[in-house]
Amino acid sequence: MPNFSGSSRPIISFWHEDIFILACWAFKQNRMFDDHAILISQHRDAELALGVLNSLGLTVVRGSSTRGYISAMREISKLAHKTLIVIPDGPRGPPRVMKSNLINIAKKLGRPLHHFEFRASFCIRLKTWDKLKIPLPFTKILLTENKLDVIKTV
Repeated sequence: MPNFSGSSRPIISFWHEDIFILACWAFKQNRMFDDHAILISQHRDAELALGVLNSLGLTVVRGSSTRGYISAMREISKLAHKTLIVIPDGPRGPPRVMKSNLINIAKKLGRPLHHFEFRASFCIRLKTWDKLKIPLPFTKILLTENKLDVIKTV
């Protein structure tokens, strides 16, 4: 993953199906991510992730398009010095569909938006709404990046 620094910290996004691989990658980096914040829903299922996210040093912002959007936007706007991580397709789905709210957030904040995907040569797909990927041991993981150009709105 590129090292983002400078005055315009980006928003980075991953599909929900890549959460497990993302967590494994983060732990393998063996560093704290205190220069990052992550937006997660206020749904009770997200409570399970809080311990992992806090142990990585991430600042957690709670909110989604359906619950807590305004307070989350206020908090995000105060975190301009941090790279923001967003999972744009869950938990209501559909999988692998980016919600327009993420693009609106990037426009309002004037921050670049980068979308990343993990591809595993061998993985198990769980029978969940997002078909969560669990890579098998010794699997090669490819990380791809797409920079999405958004224009700041005033």
